[in-house]
Amino acid sequence: MKAPEPFVGPSAWLGADLKNSDDWIWTLTGSETSDLLQAVQDTQSIDLEAITKDDFALPNLEPRLGQLRDEVRNGRGFVVLRGIPVTEMADDEVFRAFWGIGTHLGFALSQNSYGDLLGHVYDEKVDPSEPTPRGYRTNHYLQYHTDRADMVGLLCLRKALKGGESSISSSMSIYNTLIEKHPDALGPLMRGYLHGHAEDVKFDEPFRFPVFHQKDGVLSCRLNRGALERAHVRAGQPLSDEDARALVSFDFYAEHPDYRLDMMLLDGDIQFVNNYRVVHSRKAFQDGATQAETRHMVRLWMNYYDDPWPRGPHLSDYNGVPKELDRD
Repeated sequence: MKAPEPFVGPSAWLGADLKNSDDWIWTLTGSETSDLLQAVQDTQSIDLEAITKDDFALPNLEPRLGQLRDEVRNGRGFVVLRGIPVTEMADDEVFRAFWGIGTHLGFALSQNSYGDLLGHVYDEKVDPSEPTPRGYRTNHYLQYHTDRADMVGLLCLRKALKGGESSISSSMSIYNTLIEKHPDALGPLMRGYLHGHAEDVKFDEPFRFPVFHQKDGVLSCRLNRGALERAHVRAGQPLSDEDARALVSFDFYAEHPDYRLDMMLLDGDIQFVNNYRVVHSRKAFQDGATQAETRHMVRLWMNYYDDPWPRGPHLSDYNGVPKELDRD
């Protein structure tokens, strides 16, 4: 069998090479900020989730959002957009601004079984013994993973009193390192693991998916350890030693200080990440006693309007989480 070829492209980067650079932080200009604030006011009569790109006019900001989309899709795979004036806006205005920016990048997807398109990420103090807890609802460390969308946007409304840094790693660099140093790990990772959806309302039959996969010559990565491990337990098929070692190898490099890029998102920052090329994580955090010290992130899962990503069968469900529940 022919050995895999290393991935070549700008999304194969090392955190050690970027940690002293800030060219991945794109700061809004005065005219771009004015665009955003005006569009928020102009759409006050429209329900937030009904706002379209045409409704949310951004004449000065739109060209840079096109560049941002290209950088996330075809470049390094991530950008931090800085400068949303959240301290000068009501929370609902911030949500509207974030949604409006998203309409210029793609269309929003459901993030949970309730069909929420704009997700809120904070410590809900959920019972950790819940059958299928979503890690983002806690203040715990989150393992490196990808989300079920082309792109994820994460806006920092308020950061925590302590901790909560976001960490990202290039799955393409991890792939290249495994080819060189751990070729035995690529077999299990490309053969695949059982998988169950993150919110198993009905717990569909687990299906098998590879962590790394090529479609039309385009390499993609998909990984959610929690869903993977639950699926193997539910199916009564424990991971083999070989399969487990392959995942440990992946995690080792994702977490390695030479590979990962840590960032503390500031209030008003938006982090955009390509789910096929970059894995992301979060450090544990501690909230303070006041709202100003309580971590609150807002999230969008988005798919591109056009020029779809080449998806193999294992990415056929990268269209968000199906709505299956209604709130009382």
